[in-house]
Amino acid sequence: MGKKIFKIVALIILIACNPSRHASKPISTEIKIHVNDSIKLGDPVLFELENISSNPITVFNPERLRIEKLTDQKWQKLKILECLCDAPCQPSADFAKLESGRNIKLRWDQKEKWCGSRTNKQIRETIISPVEKGKYRIIVNYKKASGEETSSSKEFIIN
Repeated sequence: MGKKIFKIVALIILIACNPSRHASKPISTEIKIHVNDSIKLGDPVLFELENISSNPITVFNPERLRIEKLTDQKWQKLKILECLCDAPCQPSADFAKLESGRNIKLRWDQKEKWCGSRTNKQIRETIISPVEKGKYRIIVNYKKASGEETSSSKEFIIN
């Protein structure tokens, strides 16, 4: 009876400890962000978002760049406007469907832009400030074909 219990316990342990069952799966991503790792201060930054999955994905707000700078070991979001303050402009798309193997190209002029106080014509001044040298990253939010919403980022240096 003791040998039978031992065999059952040993079998349970072998099944529970199967290393292939608990092996970590490689991290997969559906989007690859191409950007030069090192960019000269003042030069435009060109990003290419490529769908490397076999399914279409939906990129949220593709033209509204989300760029952050590493300052004192913390990521700080930059202020980037789509158009000048209080100026009429065509709203950008809320999302873009990106088919497998396709890409979207984006450009950033290395400037922060935000709205200041109102002038005498009730139009707010657009304040434009060039960024400084440092470590930055772009963040892209998207939805997988499964419906799961996630994001990818890519770091780059401005020097």
